[in-house]
Amino acid sequence: MKKRHSFKFFLIKWQSIVAILVIIGYSLIMNWYFVRGLDESNLMSLNLEMQAFSLAYKNQLHPEIPHSIHFNGYMGWQQVPTWVKTQFPELEFLTQLEMRDVKLFAPQRATISAPSTVAFVVAQPLFDGQLFYLTREINIDFMHNPQAQEQVLSMFRLTWPLALGFLILILGAVHLIIKRLTQPMADLANWADSLTLKDIGKQAPSFGFQELDRIAKRQQATFTRIANVLDKEQEFLRNASHELRTPIAVVKSNSELLSRVLKDNKAQASVERITRAAFNMQQMTETLLWLGRDDEQSLVKSEVNMLQLLHSIIKENEYLLQGKEVTLHLNIPKFSVFLAHTPCRIILSNLVRNAFQYTTQGSVDISLYHYCVSIKNSNHNPLDGDTTSEDYGYGLGLNLVEKIVKKLNWQYENLEFNDGRNVTIDFQ
Repeated sequence: MKKRHSFKFFLIKWQSIVAILVIIGYSLIMNWYFVRGLDESNLMSLNLEMQAFSLAYKNQLHPEIPHSIHFNGYMGWQQVPTWVKTQFPELEFLTQLEMRDVKLFAPQRATISAPSTVAFVVAQPLFDGQLFYLTREINIDFMHNPQAQEQVLSMFRLTWPLALGFLILILGAVHLIIKRLTQPMADLANWADSLTLKDIGKQAPSFGFQELDRIAKRQQATFTRIANVLDKEQEFLRNASHELRTPIAVVKSNSELLSRVLKDNKAQASVERITRAAFNMQQMTETLLWLGRDDEQSLVKSEVNMLQLLHSIIKENEYLLQGKEVTLHLNIPKFSVFLAHTPCRIILSNLVRNAFQYTTQGSVDISLYHYCVSIKNSNHNPLDGDTTSEDYGYGLGLNLVEKIVKKLNWQYENLEFNDGRNVTIDFQ
Protein backbone atom coordinates (compact mmCIF):
# COMPACT_ATOMS: atom_id res chain seq x y z
CA MET A 1 0.00 0.00 0.00
CA LYS A 2 1.26 3.44 -0.90
CA LYS A 3 2.35 5.41 2.13
CA ARG A 4 0.24 8.49 2.73
CA HIS A 5 1.53 11.68 4.31
CA SER A 6 -0.37 14.43 6.00
CA PHE A 7 -0.99 17.68 4.19
CA LYS A 8 1.02 19.56 6.83
CA PHE A 9 4.06 17.30 6.34
CA PHE A 10 3.78 17.60 2.55
CA LEU A 11 3.57 21.39 2.74
CA ILE A 12 6.49 21.70 5.17
CA LYS A 13 8.69 19.35 3.12
CA TRP A 14 8.21 21.05 -0.22
CA GLN A 15 8.25 24.55 1.25
CA SER A 16 11.61 23.73 2.86
CA ILE A 17 12.97 22.30 -0.39
CA VAL A 18 11.86 25.34 -2.38
CA ALA A 19 13.22 27.72 0.29
CA ILE A 20 16.63 25.99 0.28
CA LEU A 21 16.81 26.07 -3.52
CA VAL A 22 15.84 29.76 -3.57
CA ILE A 23 18.44 30.60 -0.90
CA ILE A 24 21.20 28.71 -2.72
CA GLY A 25 20.27 30.16 -6.09
CA TYR A 26 19.93 33.68 -4.73
CA SER A 27 23.26 33.40 -2.92
CA LEU A 28 25.03 32.28 -6.09
CA ILE A 29 23.47 35.08 -8.13
CA MET A 30 24.30 37.69 -5.50
CA ASN A 31 27.88 36.45 -5.29
CA TRP A 32 28.25 36.66 -9.08
CA TYR A 33 26.77 40.15 -9.19
CA PHE A 34 28.96 41.29 -6.29
CA VAL A 35 32.17 40.04 -7.91
CA ARG A 36 31.14 41.35 -11.31
CA GLY A 37 30.31 44.72 -9.76
CA LEU A 38 33.75 44.95 -8.17
CA ASP A 39 35.38 44.13 -11.52
CA GLU A 40 33.36 46.77 -13.35
CA SER A 41 34.11 49.34 -10.66
CA ASN A 42 37.86 48.79 -11.01
CA LEU A 43 37.71 48.92 -14.80
CA MET A 44 35.69 52.14 -14.74
CA SER A 45 38.18 53.69 -12.33
CA LEU A 46 41.07 52.81 -14.68
CA ASN A 47 39.05 54.06 -17.65
CA LEU A 48 38.65 57.48 -16.01
CA GLU A 49 42.38 57.66 -15.38
CA MET A 50 43.01 56.60 -18.97
CA GLN A 51 40.75 59.34 -20.37
CA ALA A 52 42.37 61.98 -18.17
CA PHE A 53 45.89 60.95 -19.25
CA SER A 54 44.89 60.73 -22.93
CA LEU A 55 43.40 64.23 -22.87
CA ALA A 56 46.44 65.73 -21.16
CA TYR A 57 48.76 63.94 -23.57
CA LYS A 58 46.80 65.24 -26.55
CA ASN A 59 47.01 68.81 -25.26
CA GLN A 60 50.79 68.40 -25.03
CA LEU A 61 50.83 68.94 -21.31
CA HIS A 62 53.46 66.22 -21.02
CA PRO A 63 51.74 64.33 -18.19
CA GLU A 64 53.79 61.93 -16.15
CA ILE A 65 53.13 58.26 -16.59
CA PRO A 66 51.21 57.34 -13.43
CA HIS A 67 52.68 54.96 -10.92
CA SER A 68 50.96 54.50 -7.53
CA ILE A 69 49.75 51.82 -5.17
CA HIS A 70 46.46 51.76 -7.08
CA PHE A 71 47.58 51.48 -10.69
CA ASN A 72 50.63 51.68 -12.99
CA GLY A 73 50.98 53.12 -16.49
CA TYR A 74 53.12 51.87 -19.36
CA MET A 75 53.90 53.50 -22.71
CA GLY A 76 54.27 50.85 -25.40
CA TRP A 77 53.89 47.11 -25.47
CA GLN A 78 57.51 46.49 -24.59
CA GLN A 79 57.06 48.16 -21.18
CA VAL A 80 54.07 46.20 -19.91
CA PRO A 81 54.58 43.44 -17.30
CA THR A 82 55.02 39.84 -18.35
CA TRP A 83 51.65 38.74 -16.98
CA VAL A 84 49.89 41.21 -19.31
CA LYS A 85 51.73 39.81 -22.32
CA THR A 86 50.93 36.29 -21.21
CA GLN A 87 47.26 36.81 -20.40
CA PHE A 88 46.30 39.33 -23.07
CA PRO A 89 48.55 38.95 -26.15
CA GLU A 90 45.81 40.46 -28.32
CA LEU A 91 46.43 43.86 -26.69
CA GLU A 92 49.73 44.32 -28.59
CA PHE A 93 47.88 45.87 -31.51
CA LEU A 94 44.96 48.21 -30.78
CA THR A 95 42.65 50.48 -32.72
CA GLN A 96 40.31 51.43 -29.88
CA LEU A 97 39.89 51.36 -26.12
CA GLU A 98 40.05 47.87 -24.63
CA MET A 99 39.40 46.75 -21.03
CA ARG A 100 40.33 43.35 -19.62
CA ASP A 101 40.40 41.60 -16.24
CA VAL A 102 41.78 38.27 -15.10
CA LYS A 103 41.92 36.23 -11.90
CA LEU A 104 45.28 34.66 -11.12
CA PHE A 105 45.68 31.59 -8.95
CA ALA A 106 48.70 30.50 -6.99
CA PRO A 107 50.43 27.47 -8.56
CA GLN A 108 49.77 25.23 -5.55
CA ARG A 109 46.03 25.99 -5.46
CA ALA A 110 43.18 24.51 -7.42
CA THR A 111 41.28 26.76 -9.79
CA ILE A 112 38.03 26.21 -7.90
CA SER A 113 39.48 27.94 -4.83
CA ALA A 114 39.62 31.70 -4.32
CA PRO A 115 42.16 33.51 -6.60
CA SER A 116 45.30 34.98 -5.09
CA THR A 117 45.38 38.04 -7.39
CA VAL A 118 42.86 39.94 -9.52
CA ALA A 119 44.38 42.00 -12.33
CA PHE A 120 42.84 44.66 -14.59
CA VAL A 121 44.16 46.18 -17.83
CA VAL A 122 42.91 49.20 -19.77
CA ALA A 123 44.66 49.90 -23.10
CA GLN A 124 44.08 52.73 -25.60
CA PRO A 125 45.94 54.12 -28.66
CA LEU A 126 46.95 57.78 -28.22
CA PHE A 127 46.57 60.48 -30.89
CA ASP A 128 50.15 59.96 -32.14
CA GLY A 129 49.72 56.20 -32.54
CA GLN A 130 51.49 55.11 -29.37
CA LEU A 131 49.76 52.58 -27.09
CA PHE A 132 49.20 53.41 -23.46
CA TYR A 133 48.40 50.76 -20.81
CA LEU A 134 47.03 51.09 -17.29
CA THR A 135 47.18 48.08 -14.97
CA ARG A 136 45.93 47.35 -11.48
CA GLU A 137 46.79 44.30 -9.38
CA ILE A 138 44.82 43.49 -6.23
CA ASN A 139 46.30 40.88 -3.95
CA ILE A 140 43.38 39.16 -2.21
CA ASP A 141 45.35 36.32 -0.72
CA PHE A 142 44.70 37.67 2.75
CA MET A 143 43.86 34.44 4.52
CA HIS A 144 47.41 34.19 5.81
CA ASN A 145 47.10 37.65 7.24
CA PRO A 146 46.03 37.42 10.93
CA GLN A 147 44.54 40.90 10.87
CA ALA A 148 42.40 40.09 7.85
CA GLN A 149 41.30 36.83 9.43
CA GLU A 150 40.25 38.66 12.58
CA GLN A 151 38.20 41.08 10.51
CA VAL A 152 36.40 38.20 8.82
CA LEU A 153 35.71 36.52 12.17
CA SER A 154 34.39 39.75 13.70
CA MET A 155 32.12 40.20 10.69
CA PHE A 156 30.84 36.63 11.12
CA ARG A 157 30.22 37.20 14.83
CA LEU A 158 28.21 40.27 13.94
CA THR A 159 26.13 38.70 11.16
CA TRP A 160 25.27 35.23 12.46
CA PRO A 161 22.86 36.46 15.18
CA LEU A 162 21.11 38.53 12.52
CA ALA A 163 20.96 35.52 10.20
CA LEU A 164 19.63 33.31 13.00
CA GLY A 165 16.98 35.86 13.89
CA PHE A 166 15.95 36.13 10.25
CA LEU A 167 15.74 32.34 10.01
CA ILE A 168 13.55 32.16 13.13
CA LEU A 169 11.35 34.90 11.71
CA ILE A 170 10.93 32.99 8.44
CA LEU A 171 10.17 29.71 10.23
CA GLY A 172 7.63 31.45 12.44
CA ALA A 173 5.93 32.96 9.40
CA VAL A 174 5.86 29.55 7.69
CA HIS A 175 4.39 27.98 10.84
CA LEU A 176 1.61 30.57 10.97
CA ILE A 177 0.84 30.08 7.28
CA ILE A 178 0.70 26.29 7.65
CA LYS A 179 -1.51 26.61 10.71
CA ARG A 180 -3.77 29.00 8.84
CA LEU A 181 -4.07 26.46 6.02
CA THR A 182 -4.37 23.23 8.02
CA GLN A 183 -6.71 24.38 10.78
CA PRO A 184 -9.67 24.91 8.41
CA MET A 185 -8.97 21.47 6.92
CA ALA A 186 -9.08 19.93 10.39
CA ASP A 187 -12.34 21.79 11.05
CA LEU A 188 -13.72 20.43 7.78
CA ALA A 189 -12.75 16.87 8.74
CA ASN A 190 -14.34 17.23 12.20
CA TRP A 191 -17.50 18.65 10.66
CA ALA A 192 -17.70 15.79 8.17
CA ASP A 193 -17.18 13.22 10.97
CA SER A 194 -19.97 14.74 13.07
CA LEU A 195 -22.39 15.00 10.15
CA THR A 196 -25.50 12.85 10.62
CA LEU A 197 -28.68 12.28 8.70
CA LYS A 198 -30.60 14.37 11.21
CA ASP A 199 -28.63 17.59 10.68
CA ILE A 200 -27.88 17.08 7.00
CA GLY A 201 -30.36 19.80 6.10
CA LYS A 202 -28.49 22.48 8.07
CA GLN A 203 -26.36 24.95 6.15
CA ALA A 204 -22.69 24.01 6.02
CA PRO A 205 -20.42 26.39 7.97
CA SER A 206 -17.80 28.51 6.27
CA PHE A 207 -14.20 27.29 6.54
CA GLY A 208 -12.46 30.46 5.39
CA PHE A 209 -11.52 29.30 1.89
CA GLN A 210 -13.68 28.93 -1.18
CA GLU A 211 -12.14 25.56 -2.05
CA LEU A 212 -12.91 24.12 1.39
CA ASP A 213 -16.44 25.54 1.32
CA ARG A 214 -16.94 23.86 -2.05
CA ILE A 215 -15.74 20.52 -0.64
CA ALA A 216 -18.12 20.91 2.32
CA LYS A 217 -21.05 21.55 -0.03
CA ARG A 218 -20.13 18.52 -2.12
CA GLN A 219 -19.90 16.42 1.05
CA GLN A 220 -23.27 17.66 2.21
CA ALA A 221 -24.80 16.97 -1.20
CA THR A 222 -23.46 13.41 -1.10
CA PHE A 223 -24.92 12.85 2.37
CA THR A 224 -28.22 14.27 1.15
CA ARG A 225 -28.32 11.78 -1.71
CA ILE A 226 -27.54 8.93 0.69
CA ALA A 227 -30.24 10.15 3.08
CA ASN A 228 -32.76 10.23 0.24
CA VAL A 229 -31.89 6.66 -0.74
CA LEU A 230 -32.22 5.50 2.89
CA ASP A 231 -35.54 7.31 3.26
CA LYS A 232 -36.88 5.65 0.13
CA GLU A 233 -35.66 2.26 1.36
CA GLN A 234 -37.25 2.68 4.78
CA GLU A 235 -40.43 3.98 3.24
CA PHE A 236 -40.55 0.94 0.98
CA LEU A 237 -40.02 -1.41 3.93
CA ARG A 238 -42.73 0.31 5.94
CA ASN A 239 -45.20 0.30 3.06
CA ALA A 240 -44.42 -3.29 2.09
CA SER A 241 -44.71 -4.46 5.69
CA HIS A 242 -48.01 -2.66 6.19
CA GLU A 243 -49.41 -4.02 2.94
CA LEU A 244 -48.32 -7.57 3.80
CA ARG A 245 -49.87 -7.55 7.25
CA THR A 246 -53.43 -7.66 5.90
CA PRO A 247 -53.03 -10.65 3.54
CA ILE A 248 -50.98 -12.48 6.18
CA ALA A 249 -53.76 -11.94 8.72
CA VAL A 250 -56.29 -13.21 6.20
CA VAL A 251 -54.21 -16.32 5.52
CA LYS A 252 -53.82 -17.01 9.26
CA SER A 253 -57.47 -16.57 10.07
CA ASN A 254 -58.61 -18.70 7.14
CA SER A 255 -56.07 -21.40 7.92
CA GLU A 256 -57.37 -21.56 11.49
CA LEU A 257 -60.93 -21.80 10.14
CA LEU A 258 -59.92 -24.58 7.77
CA SER A 259 -58.23 -26.50 10.57
CA ARG A 260 -61.58 -26.59 12.43
CA VAL A 261 -63.59 -27.60 9.38
CA LEU A 262 -61.32 -30.20 7.77
CA LYS A 263 -61.09 -33.62 9.38
CA ASP A 264 -58.67 -35.26 6.94
CA ASN A 265 -55.19 -35.70 8.43
CA LYS A 266 -53.47 -34.85 5.14
CA ALA A 267 -55.56 -31.72 4.79
CA GLN A 268 -54.79 -30.83 8.40
CA ALA A 269 -51.06 -31.14 7.71
CA SER A 270 -51.33 -28.82 4.72
CA VAL A 271 -53.28 -26.30 6.73
CA GLU A 272 -50.65 -26.42 9.49
CA ARG A 273 -47.91 -25.71 6.95
CA ILE A 274 -49.89 -22.74 5.68
CA THR A 275 -50.36 -21.51 9.25
CA ARG A 276 -46.65 -21.83 10.05
CA ALA A 277 -45.66 -20.06 6.84
CA ALA A 278 -48.08 -17.24 7.62
CA PHE A 279 -46.66 -17.00 11.15
CA ASN A 280 -43.07 -16.78 9.83
CA MET A 281 -44.09 -14.12 7.33
CA GLN A 282 -45.78 -12.19 10.11
CA GLN A 283 -42.64 -12.33 12.26
CA MET A 284 -40.50 -11.18 9.32
CA THR A 285 -42.75 -8.28 8.36
CA GLU A 286 -42.94 -7.12 11.99
CA THR A 287 -39.15 -7.19 12.15
CA LEU A 288 -38.75 -5.21 8.92
CA LEU A 289 -41.43 -2.77 10.02
CA TRP A 290 -39.75 -2.20 13.36
CA LEU A 291 -36.32 -1.71 11.74
CA GLY A 292 -37.81 0.94 9.46
CA ARG A 293 -38.87 3.06 12.41
CA ASP A 294 -36.81 5.91 13.81
CA ASP A 295 -38.41 5.99 17.26
CA GLU A 296 -36.22 3.43 19.05
CA GLN A 297 -35.56 6.03 21.74
CA SER A 298 -39.27 6.06 22.61
CA LEU A 299 -39.62 2.27 22.98
CA VAL A 300 -41.77 1.30 25.93
CA LYS A 301 -39.87 -0.85 28.39
CA SER A 302 -41.64 -3.31 30.65
CA GLU A 303 -40.90 -6.27 32.86
CA VAL A 304 -40.47 -9.36 30.67
CA ASN A 305 -40.71 -12.89 32.09
CA MET A 306 -37.91 -14.60 30.18
CA LEU A 307 -39.07 -18.11 31.18
CA GLN A 308 -42.54 -17.63 29.72
CA LEU A 309 -41.24 -15.78 26.68
CA LEU A 310 -38.70 -18.47 25.74
CA HIS A 311 -41.18 -21.35 26.27
CA SER A 312 -43.72 -19.52 24.10
CA ILE A 313 -41.16 -19.03 21.32
CA ILE A 314 -40.01 -22.66 21.54
CA LYS A 315 -43.60 -23.87 21.24
CA GLU A 316 -44.20 -21.66 18.19
CA ASN A 317 -41.13 -23.10 16.39
CA GLU A 318 -41.04 -26.70 17.61
CA TYR A 319 -42.63 -27.87 14.34
CA LEU A 320 -39.19 -27.30 12.78
CA LEU A 321 -37.89 -30.24 14.84
CA GLN A 322 -40.54 -32.69 13.67
CA GLY A 323 -39.04 -35.72 11.94
CA LYS A 324 -35.52 -34.86 13.14
CA GLU A 325 -33.31 -36.64 15.66
CA VAL A 326 -32.71 -33.52 17.70
CA THR A 327 -32.52 -33.33 21.46
CA LEU A 328 -33.64 -30.08 23.07
CA HIS A 329 -31.92 -29.10 26.33
CA LEU A 330 -33.39 -26.23 28.31
CA ASN A 331 -31.76 -24.44 31.21
CA ILE A 332 -34.14 -21.55 31.74
CA PRO A 333 -34.68 -20.42 35.32
CA LYS A 334 -37.49 -18.11 36.30
CA PHE A 335 -36.11 -14.64 35.71
CA SER A 336 -37.58 -11.29 34.69
CA VAL A 337 -35.81 -8.38 33.01
CA PHE A 338 -36.84 -4.81 32.36
CA LEU A 339 -36.47 -4.06 28.64
CA ALA A 340 -38.33 -3.41 25.39
CA HIS A 341 -40.53 -6.46 24.79
CA THR A 342 -41.03 -6.24 21.01
CA PRO A 343 -37.39 -6.20 19.84
CA CYS A 344 -36.48 -8.80 22.48
CA ARG A 345 -39.15 -11.19 21.18
CA ILE A 346 -38.14 -10.56 17.57
CA ILE A 347 -34.50 -11.38 18.32
CA LEU A 348 -35.20 -14.55 20.33
CA SER A 349 -37.72 -15.80 17.75
CA ASN A 350 -35.19 -15.44 14.96
CA LEU A 351 -32.43 -17.11 16.97
CA VAL A 352 -34.56 -20.08 18.05
CA ARG A 353 -36.04 -20.56 14.57
CA ASN A 354 -32.55 -20.56 12.98
CA ALA A 355 -31.21 -23.04 15.55
CA PHE A 356 -34.14 -25.43 14.96
CA GLN A 357 -34.05 -25.02 11.20
CA TYR A 358 -30.32 -25.71 10.72
CA THR A 359 -30.07 -28.69 13.05
CA THR A 360 -30.98 -31.99 11.40
CA GLN A 361 -29.41 -34.46 13.84
CA GLY A 362 -27.90 -33.45 17.13
CA SER A 363 -28.93 -31.15 19.92
CA VAL A 364 -30.07 -27.62 20.68
CA ASP A 365 -29.18 -26.11 24.06
CA ILE A 366 -31.02 -23.00 25.25
CA SER A 367 -29.91 -21.47 28.53
CA LEU A 368 -30.57 -18.25 30.43
CA TYR A 369 -28.24 -16.61 32.89
CA HIS A 370 -29.50 -13.27 34.16
CA TYR A 371 -29.57 -10.98 31.11
CA CYS A 372 -27.71 -13.41 28.81
CA VAL A 373 -29.44 -15.92 26.57
CA SER A 374 -27.32 -18.62 24.91
CA ILE A 375 -28.56 -20.80 22.04
CA LYS A 376 -26.23 -23.56 20.88
CA ASN A 377 -27.05 -25.89 17.99
CA SER A 378 -24.88 -28.96 17.31
CA ASN A 379 -25.37 -30.93 14.11
CA HIS A 380 -23.87 -34.43 14.40
CA ASN A 381 -24.58 -35.39 10.78
CA PRO A 382 -22.44 -33.11 8.56
CA LEU A 383 -23.77 -34.83 5.43
CA ASP A 384 -27.08 -33.08 5.96
CA GLY A 385 -25.58 -29.66 5.47
CA ASP A 386 -22.41 -27.68 5.07
CA THR A 387 -21.63 -26.51 8.59
CA THR A 388 -18.59 -24.55 7.43
CA SER A 389 -20.55 -22.43 5.00
CA GLU A 390 -21.23 -18.83 5.88
CA ASP A 391 -24.93 -19.57 5.39
CA TYR A 392 -24.97 -22.24 8.08
CA GLY A 393 -26.50 -20.84 11.26
CA TYR A 394 -27.19 -17.53 9.54
CA GLY A 395 -29.78 -16.47 7.00
CA LEU A 396 -31.99 -13.41 6.80
CA GLY A 397 -33.16 -13.93 10.38
CA LEU A 398 -29.73 -13.54 11.96
CA ASN A 399 -28.88 -10.60 9.72
CA LEU A 400 -31.95 -8.86 11.08
CA VAL A 401 -30.87 -9.81 14.61
CA GLU A 402 -27.52 -8.09 14.08
CA LYS A 403 -29.26 -4.93 12.87
CA ILE A 404 -31.63 -4.84 15.86
CA VAL A 405 -28.83 -5.49 18.35
CA LYS A 406 -26.74 -2.72 16.83
CA LYS A 407 -29.70 -0.37 16.91
CA LEU A 408 -30.30 -0.97 20.64
CA ASN A 409 -26.61 -1.26 21.66
CA TRP A 410 -27.04 -4.80 23.00
CA GLN A 411 -24.15 -7.29 23.04
CA TYR A 412 -24.25 -10.05 20.43
CA GLU A 413 -21.83 -12.90 19.72
CA ASN A 414 -22.02 -15.68 17.13
CA LEU A 415 -19.24 -18.25 17.45
CA GLU A 416 -18.62 -21.15 15.10
CA PHE A 417 -17.29 -24.53 16.29
CA ASN A 418 -16.81 -27.93 14.65
CA ASP A 419 -20.46 -29.04 14.29
CA GLY A 420 -22.46 -25.87 14.79
CA ARG A 421 -22.65 -22.46 16.35
CA ASN A 422 -23.16 -20.86 19.70
CA VAL A 423 -25.12 -17.60 19.74
CA THR A 424 -25.11 -15.42 22.86
CA ILE A 425 -26.98 -12.18 23.38
CA ASP A 426 -26.72 -9.89 26.40
CA PHE A 427 -29.75 -7.64 26.87
CA GLN A 428 -28.15 -5.61 29.67
